[in-house]
Amino acid sequence: MIKKTYANTLTTTEQTLYEVPLGRKAQWSMLYATNISHTTKNFNVKIYKSAQSTTLTLFDEFKVNPKEFFKIGGGENEFVMLEEGDKVLVTGSANDSITLVLSLVEYNDIVKGG
Repeated sequence: MIKKTYANTLTTTEQTLYEVPLGRKAQWSMLYATNISHTTKNFNVKIYKSAQSTTLTLFDEFKVNPKEFFKIGGGENEFVMLEEGDKVLVTGSANDSITLVLSLVEYNDIVKGG
């Protein structure tokens, strides 16, 4: 088990914030979004599910006010399971205004001794 954090400042072009490596699974446990601009900005977060070849929208044009932050998750039983090849895709309504921070736990896909 490895705890990891990924962060990026968003642009108007969709980018992959995180992709589950081969042979691994991940528990996405928390997401922070901060707005460093002087106006309200929006962000989008999608999950690409590799096994189903489908994309799920979690946040669509979610607004964050100036100089504020948004947090979701962080509790003991608050997580999203991601499997090998799944991706967290992100975009912002403007370049360099919203920063997203993703916290997760990554572990081997094979259960040992069970």
